[in-house]
Amino acid sequence: MNSIWLCLAAYGVLPDMPKVAESFGVCVQVAHVATKHGVDASVAVAQAYHETRFRWLVSSVGAEGPLQVVPKYWCTPDQDRIECAVLALRSLIEKHGVKQGLAHYGGGNRGYLPYARSVLHLARVVRRSKLYP
Repeated sequence: MNSIWLCLAAYGVLPDMPKVAESFGVCVQVAHVATKHGVDASVAVAQAYHETRFRWLVSSVGAEGPLQVVPKYWCTPDQDRIECAVLALRSLIEKHGVKQGLAHYGGGNRGYLPYARSVLHLARVVRRSKLYP
């Protein structure tokens, strides 16, 4: 799936999407990195939308970037935060499966299923979009 088409679909169907070129570029980067590392790009895009609406933020607990990865657990000091987050997500999905992997990404070791259900719902909405080839 082409990253640009995926993001056009996301922008066409997800509510409250920031209509700025920077956030679209972040969406495309997330989709591209996810595809490169074998992660379902629609899930990674949905996760970035759910976490930050594709903004570069730092949370009060130190989570960084559009996917809100916690660098002290997953990243090397100079690693790109999108790539680091996608690799963390891939690792969790390989260990727990998609739904439980997302739950652990969003809720730590205990997991948080409502987070996973929300991200998976958003991914389905994007895939069902008429803009999605």
